[in-house]
Amino acid sequence: MVGLRFKIGYDSFEMNDMKKIQRDYVQYFSYHDISVKTITSFPPYFGYSVGLLYGIKKPDGLPIFWGITAGFNSTGSRANYGDYSGTIGFDQTVTATYAGLTNETTVSSIGKMHISIDINALVLQSHLTMTERSGNEEHMEEETYRFESVSFGFQPDVALNIPIGINFLKFSLGYLIYPPKSVHLKGHKKATLRLDEDEDATLGWSGLRIGVSYTLLYNYKK
Repeated sequence: MVGLRFKIGYDSFEMNDMKKIQRDYVQYFSYHDISVKTITSFPPYFGYSVGLLYGIKKPDGLPIFWGITAGFNSTGSRANYGDYSGTIGFDQTVTATYAGLTNETTVSSIGKMHISIDINALVLQSHLTMTERSGNEEHMEEETYRFESVSFGFQPDVALNIPIGINFLKFSLGYLIYPPKSVHLKGHKKATLRLDEDEDATLGWSGLRIGVSYTLLYNYKK
């Protein structure tokens, strides 16, 4: 049997180094009696993915699937200050496009519902955009820096699968394990973003993954 899965998730992210960069920006201006406020700081946000699956039934009659998956995540931060003379601000936007392999193994059933353990091995292409701005209504200056990285992630999920006809509605809870990865200027691999002279800044995509997906099955026999 073959399946096509569509998923929407609500995901959290560590992003510890990116949060530190934002705090340092706010603190720098506090020394000059300018009260820059943190508006957002890498909050949880929605992610999306699609998967192509191939499945068989195990000897116990429960299904097991293998396949490929691809998706997208994003989050960011904003700090800002404004008064009659103008505004200053600092934005960070982080996105990840990923693809990888997935395995979904049904381990038990509750009536017609199935409980599965899902394993995802992913390659992530990450992009970080930093924008610092200052000025007023008549003239605004912006400096933008773009960074990128490629790395690996591993995401185990526990899921409840509810059959709807021959298709499945799935509710899943998992955690993305993402070893922190440094980022470099786009097109310049040796020019990494640094927290200080001795330490690279890293992206931290690790976090909880809450998902709802719908799988369309073809050639599935109950």
